[in-house]
Amino acid sequence: MDSKINLRGFGGKVLSSRPRIGNRESGKTQISLLANPIFGDNLTKRARGDIAFEEALEKVSDAAKNALGILGISLVRENVSVNGQRVIEIWGRRGISSWSWGELVIIRISGSERSGSLVEAMSECIWPTQLFDYGRNRKNLEALFSALRMQLRSIGPVHLEENRLG
Repeated sequence: MDSKINLRGFGGKVLSSRPRIGNRESGKTQISLLANPIFGDNLTKRARGDIAFEEALEKVSDAAKNALGILGISLVRENVSVNGQRVIEIWGRRGISSWSWGELVIIRISGSERSGSLVEAMSECIWPTQLFDYGRNRKNLEALFSALRMQLRSIGPVHLEENRLG
């Protein structure tokens, strides 16, 4: 039995279609979700990105913690691990807003004390049942990378991707 979940945008355009897990006794099950016409296809749950900097690991780590404070994202924890190369992980959390039940921002900084550093970041909805972020996670990362670029010298461009539904 074939069943799908379709995510429809304004005007009925199918933004995403994926197989539905499980079958109903009635045969085919079709569920359509209408995307809000104001926000279009900003229906994602997670965003990831990375950027490289010339500065050493500790300076980038301090700049990342400072950027979280500027953006109003609370610092939750910081982990330092050494497995061949030193890696600093910084976890931050943005609280409930009118757009979201909150987001978790994880920043992973790798590199050495002498050479440049790579910053990989992810922002995702905290509440597991929240299906859409209306672009909040991408905006979190854009603001984070912008704040870091104001404090540090980047080597290359910012790479951003969003995990769309489906």
